[in-house]
Amino acid sequence: MSMGIILRDEELVQYAVDCELNSRDALDLIEGIILMEGQSPYYREPVEIPPADGEIMDRYRHFSLGGHYGDYVTLPGRGLQYCGLSSAILVTLGEMGRLNGADLYGWTAPSGEGIILPLMYYADFYIEKTTLIKSGFYAGEDDRINSNDTATFCLWEVAACRFPDEVKFRRVLGANERGSMTLHLLGPVTLTHGR
Repeated sequence: MSMGIILRDEELVQYAVDCELNSRDALDLIEGIILMEGQSPYYREPVEIPPADGEIMDRYRHFSLGGHYGDYVTLPGRGLQYCGLSSAILVTLGEMGRLNGADLYGWTAPSGEGIILPLMYYADFYIEKTTLIKSGFYAGEDDRINSNDTATFCLWEVAACRFPDEVKFRRVLGANERGSMTLHLLGPVTLTHGR
């Protein structure tokens, strides 16, 4: 998508956003990475905890799972971190689309997935600063809340800006020291569009 934008190649952008020939376009990514109640999580999760609307498939990184790539084993206790990273990627897609005529923030899959859902689901962890909420799935990952650049407030700055009627995103910002966080994936967006 970014290559198509830089090259001003509308056909390439369309291929990246929504194209039957591309089984991993942006709409497929949004629909595939966001879990909804009643859907199956990653098939290798060793414990069956039904997902809630807006959880992200990366929650499987809560567990130590081997065999993805040869002898690689995922490090446990990082579900919340990777769900934050995937949320940032979704918001980055939303920003690229917004600036180039594709309303990805407003798009909703037939089964209900949309960019706002994971933001709504995960905001509570950054407001309450504990993983012992909701289903308790992420218990033990408190050190992943506000502790690394993949979960900076750039994400919440943009969420508050793009969804101004959603009070929860302003609550995240109010519950944390926004100015003390380093800039990372969405840093430039904070500078240009943050509040």
